[in-house]
Amino acid sequence: MRRLLRIFLNTATSLSLVLFVATIALWVRSYLNWDEYFRTITFVWDGERSKESAEFMSWVGWLEGDLYAGRLHPPRHYWYGSDPVGSQTRSGWTKDRPQSRAELDQYHSSVVAAPFGRVPPRWRVLGIAYTAMPPHLWELRVPLWHPAVLTLLLPAARGLRRRSRRQKIRAGVCLSCGYDLRATPDRCPECGAVAAAQGSRLPRP
Repeated sequence: MRRLLRIFLNTATSLSLVLFVATIALWVRSYLNWDEYFRTITFVWDGERSKESAEFMSWVGWLEGDLYAGRLHPPRHYWYGSDPVGSQTRSGWTKDRPQSRAELDQYHSSVVAAPFGRVPPRWRVLGIAYTAMPPHLWELRVPLWHPAVLTLLLPAARGLRRRSRRQKIRAGVCLSCGYDLRATPDRCPECGAVAAAQGSRLPRP
């Protein structure tokens, strides 16, 4: 059981380190270039006078240390009361590239405000911004340092624990309870842990 747990922790630690490096690389790129991938589905209805259409939009991107994603369902598509007669899907990387976060906010505000006639409210907590007008719109913006810190927690905790164990071995104390083993290096008289050899790690009790 302990072996399986050790394998699981080693795998999780390696994966966390890979995600941490990827997050840092994405954070650096976000300051060098703006990238946003979008997907738009345009539905067409037969109106009384002419064909009416509505766009369903979704996007994900990063700029100046922020990772963001959103989705837009214009409210007017609920007015038709019938199935659409056709649709067209477009997707790709946005070509009109803002050069700053302020320009990006203005760009998104112009896009999301069009169906509603106003800019939806935004809530911000610890740098995380959430724009919502349920059920038609949501956008979440997260600073990339949040996932960077989260992915570094497990490797940092295991690294500190390994360092602590090495210090205990050098000091000649029990790894389980911290009792001084210089007089009894083969077995801990306090907790009963046994050392297989001098300088080796004592097994957990």
